[in-house]
Amino acid sequence: MVCTIAELLSTRGVSFNGPSIDPQEMQSRARLTRLIGENYQAFEIARSILLQRRSSDNPGPQVLSLLGAIEREGVAKRSGTGWFLGAASMRYVRGGWLEEYAALAALQAKADEVRAGQVLRWVSGPYDGINEVDVIARFGERLVFASCKALWSRFEIGDEAQRERLTSALHEADNTLDHFGGEDDRTALVVSTDLYDERRDLPRYRQLHGKAHALDVALITLEDFHFSSLVRRFEELGQLA
Repeated sequence: MVCTIAELLSTRGVSFNGPSIDPQEMQSRARLTRLIGENYQAFEIARSILLQRRSSDNPGPQVLSLLGAIEREGVAKRSGTGWFLGAASMRYVRGGWLEEYAALAALQAKADEVRAGQVLRWVSGPYDGINEVDVIARFGERLVFASCKALWSRFEIGDEAQRERLTSALHEADNTLDHFGGEDDRTALVVSTDLYDERRDLPRYRQLHGKAHALDVALITLEDFHFSSLVRRFEELGQLA
C-alpha cells in the first residue's frame, strides 16, 4: 500500500502545519503562471511596475501583454497611475507564482500528489519547529522537495551578494532533504537565474554547479523554465532506479 505525503512524513516526526496553496486556485491561474514562467525576463519588468519600483512608461508590448493578463486574472488592479495588490497577490507576484509553476510541472510529470507552499512542523527529541517547503511532490513512495527562488535573471559575475543568495538557496534545498527526506528522496533548487552560457557551453557560476553536484541537489535554472523542460526535470527526479 502506497503512503501519502503526510503518512511518509509522519514516520520522520513531521506533520502538516496548516493547508498548502489551494489546488483549485493554483489550477485556476495556471495559464497565467505558465505565461510568467515562460516569459520571466519580461515579467521582471512587469513586477517592478506592479511593485512601483519603476515607471510604467513605454514598457514594451510583451510587458504590457503580461500586465494585461495579470489584471484580467484579478491578481492586480490599476489604481490611478499605479497598481493595487492584496496580500495574497503580493505573495504570488513576489515569488509564489514560481512555487505554483514548479507544482504544476510536477503534476504534469505524473506525480501522484503535490503540495505547494506547505508549512511543516517537526519534532526532534526535546526540540520542535516549523519550516515552509515550497513544493513537495510524491512519485510512488519517493518524495521530491523543491526550493523555489524567483531571483534576478541576469547573473553578474562580480556581484557577491547575488552569489551569496544563490549559495544560500542551494544549502537550503540540501537542508530540506537532510531534515525531511528519506533514503530514496530527492531535492531540487528551482531558481530563475540564467546560470548557463549557451554560446560558450559553460556554466556561469561553476562553483555553484559543482556544489550542487556534490550535494546531489538538482539545479533547475532559467534555461529550463519552458514548461516542457521543467516537466522533464521533474520526471527525471521522480524516476526510481
